[in-house]
Amino acid sequence: MVKRNMRKINKQFFIWPLSGLIIILATWIVVGNFIATQQEKKIDAAKAQFRKQYPPREANNSALKLEELTAKLGIPIGPGLRSTPARNLHISRNEAKAKEFDNIQKDLDNYLNVQLENPTDKIDIPPENLRQYLNSNASLLEAVEDHVLNSELPQMEILDMSNITSDIALPSFLNIVSFQKFLTLNILEKTRLGQNKEALNSLEVSWKLYQSLVKRPEIIGKLVAILVVNPQAAVMRKMSGIPPSWQSRLEREIKYNLPQSFLTFFASESFVLSNDARKATFFYLIYYSEYFDSNFDYFAFLNPLYRPPYIGLVGIDYWDKMNRLSLKLPKDDLCSFEPEEFAEKNKIVPAWWNFLYTDVDGFVSQWKKVIKLGVQMELTQKILQIKQIAAKQGNWPQSVPGIENSTICKDAQWIYQVSENGMMSITLSNQIEWLKKYPNRPSDSSLNYSAIYTENLNLKGEL
Repeated sequence: MVKRNMRKINKQFFIWPLSGLIIILATWIVVGNFIATQQEKKIDAAKAQFRKQYPPREANNSALKLEELTAKLGIPIGPGLRSTPARNLHISRNEAKAKEFDNIQKDLDNYLNVQLENPTDKIDIPPENLRQYLNSNASLLEAVEDHVLNSELPQMEILDMSNITSDIALPSFLNIVSFQKFLTLNILEKTRLGQNKEALNSLEVSWKLYQSLVKRPEIIGKLVAILVVNPQAAVMRKMSGIPPSWQSRLEREIKYNLPQSFLTFFASESFVLSNDARKATFFYLIYYSEYFDSNFDYFAFLNPLYRPPYIGLVGIDYWDKMNRLSLKLPKDDLCSFEPEEFAEKNKIVPAWWNFLYTDVDGFVSQWKKVIKLGVQMELTQKILQIKQIAAKQGNWPQSVPGIENSTICKDAQWIYQVSENGMMSITLSNQIEWLKKYPNRPSDSSLNYSAIYTENLNLKGEL
């Protein structure tokens, strides 16, 4: 009798806690799913709005033709054919031309770095092998330029960025960077020879390629856009005869297009973080959290219990934190931005129940690049304004109304001076430490410029 009662007590000892656990899990699944479903409606609405702004699309005919023409140069700018395999339009590059370009890459990089780092109008004669490369590929480059100048903007393929995850490969667009180097070399040489119309054609092609990248939603497209337009901003300072419309073009880019465009990648990256979290397994949460370390998914059997509601809530948490972060970024007076201080104060801290972790530093560093580019563009715009006046009156103006004002740096001014020997100079008064040029970083250009006046305004620059 006693044994029978003991067995009964033992069964009850296990049954009651197990029943309680089952009730708790059932409640969690029902209530958690309801909460997650309601919260996910916010993400779904944001995704729908994002797809309206950046609808998935195939490459347009202009982009396909661009690939065909640049492939003949050995530098094919691929439009991305993930969604269009049936077209069978992939173009093989000309291997002989590709090897020819590879052979000059080192000399080309060295030459461009020296020219673009020199904050004057001075342009050195390029090495013989670079001049030979330009001459032997002149007709092919002209065909590319004719196409880009007389066709709609090349639009590469865009995936549905609202539903993408980090394990999906995206196009690199790095061949556009290589082609940009070719264009920059051509601009410098044509400017040096006084062939301003040809130089302006190459500049316009370069700008259109920049536009096709900066208007894309993903971060890689925007980062490559910076690599394309940074040397463009520097080379424009050495050119002459640039139409006044370029000043307003740069001004629009600085004030509106550039900051707004680059904020887009915060939205797309918030979707990536959210989508990654929502597809994660229990192993993923443990292994990639900052609290645990594991090598095996011992808890895989728990996936069906926790995954639907928990993962939904984790995804919502990261999407919300990323959007809050983007709202805190400065939209004007960008030079007052202190990257390290901002990153420290605005760490993406997950909710207490969210085991996943990510760092804000990487995103902040991208915003630094946007600000640097804005300042470089503003300096270029100021130089073009000064050159326009000088071309009309035959010498450097002693003063230019409003030249000191900076849209990017409210607490700094552009200092414009003309010395007794006819040397013009312009520099930013407040050289913020993180905005300064770093050694061995070709993408940075000096935030100052000087030149002696000449008729063409591009032949006798001096330090």
